[in-house]
Amino acid sequence: MKSMIDKALRMTLAAGLIAFGAQASAETLDGKAMLEAFSRCDASFFSYLSRHAQAAGQLGPTYQQADFLNFKVADRLGADSANTLRFANPLPVGKLSLLGFQDSYSNLGQDGRYYYWGFVLAGKPDAVRQALPASIAGQLKPDGALYARGEWRDIGKPGWQAGSATPSGQAPKNGTAERLLLLEAREGQPDESTLLCSLQGSVNPSVLEGIRPDQQRAESDPAYIAAKRELAQAIMQRYALPPLWENADARRAAAQKSVDALRKKDEAAGGRKPEAFWQALAEIQNRAFDAMDKQEAATQDRLRVLFAALMAVRLDKAQLEEAAKEGSPIVAMAGHNVLSVEGIVSMQQLLRLGGWDALLRESDAERSALEKQYGPLAR
Repeated sequence: MKSMIDKALRMTLAAGLIAFGAQASAETLDGKAMLEAFSRCDASFFSYLSRHAQAAGQLGPTYQQADFLNFKVADRLGADSANTLRFANPLPVGKLSLLGFQDSYSNLGQDGRYYYWGFVLAGKPDAVRQALPASIAGQLKPDGALYARGEWRDIGKPGWQAGSATPSGQAPKNGTAERLLLLEAREGQPDESTLLCSLQGSVNPSVLEGIRPDQQRAESDPAYIAAKRELAQAIMQRYALPPLWENADARRAAAQKSVDALRKKDEAAGGRKPEAFWQALAEIQNRAFDAMDKQEAATQDRLRVLFAALMAVRLDKAQLEEAAKEGSPIVAMAGHNVLSVEGIVSMQQLLRLGGWDALLRESDAERSALEKQYGPLAR
């Protein structure tokens, strides 16, 4: 009887070991497959980790969402020591040794958002590139002191194009985003390199979709967007528009300057209008500028709406919370690179000039009548 029990126990134990072995095998990371998924710089890497969550968890802390898993760093906004996770044990992939994972983010206002994620590897970039799978190494081309593969897109259009729309060393052109695969030396660590994906520029939730779904979900959350708008509107309630003209003489000089610019453009296009036209237009323009000064409250209301919307789009909630502590919204906008001081002044002027149709219908009608009499201005 005892021998039958022992035999049953041994069979049960063997079956358990086989099942455990099968589970462990299923949870093994295929380093080459993982790196190839990573090199696409899209969500397929995070999906791969999600399918191998147990094995990934043995390397270090992770966080899980639907069909998504990523390594968890201490602080994505912090310096290297905070935004980099050192694996519990290096992960060998062929001749490579993966030492850890980096995940960082920064928002530079009008210069764009910057997302970086990827691996820390042992060795200098040249040696790492030689040890990478050929399917990845072949995509990385020398670019100064690093190796890179670049793509860019117009955020208003689907699809990525090879290369860059911006000269090297400059922030991505407004309205465009860039996706890069980068291999470079790790600063301060002469015998280490980083293999990183980067998404940068005018990155919005539609660009993040399919690349960083965790960030796409966070940044497109309606409650988060509403909170940003409320913060920005509260900041702009403290805004006071400084006078655009010091006195009537300065205002008249500005009106004449704008007419001179119109005259130059019109004559360059072949226009031959008499002096009486330009004198009449200067008077209309001066009355228009005077009317704008009398519409100060309405102009300030429009500025508040405009600047609040701009701040809510360009800044994150944490940045808006910091901006709210500033005594001047102008300082808040310039300090967080929402707009330069020069840009703020230009937008004030554009808003005033662009407000003719809404605020100055009488002057607009006078100008139309003048052009009907003498001919239209060159546009």
